[in-house]
Amino acid sequence: VVDAGGKYTFTGTNASLNVFSIPGGSLGSVRTMNFNVPASASVVLNITGGAATWTNGQSFMNGQAMPGTTLGSRVLYNFPAAGALSVSSWAPQGTVLAPSAAVSMSNGAINGMLIANTLTTSATGFTCPGAFEGALPPSVFPTP
Repeated sequence: VVDAGGKYTFTGTNASLNVFSIPGGSLGSVRTMNFNVPASASVVLNITGGAATWTNGQSFMNGQAMPGTTLGSRVLYNFPAAGALSVSSWAPQGTVLAPSAAVSMSNGAINGMLIANTLTTSATGFTCPGAFEGALPPSVFPTP
């Protein structure tokens, strides 16, 4: 569900794994990303397309701001076809899987893990609270 202010709410009911999808071209309009899922659930957000931009936003799980928590350990942002990913003034909470992407980051942070082809940064920080601890189906992994 999307509202006019760029708040994207992803709602799932599976206690183990909830998989959502968003076109990479829409990611740039996201200002708030909220995952409403059971407390024990993992989240996979598949971002489709060859390129994506994350700009000026924040992440929540069940209404709670994710920075400074371990909630991101159960979130995987999957960019299976992205050749380019730009992150600016956003702090993704969780694992960013973009194995073919040239990732550029400015004025942001990743609070989790990043798997990418290349990385260029400016005023960027990383906090690695640990590996992804969630549940994954076999089909989430991209074909090399």
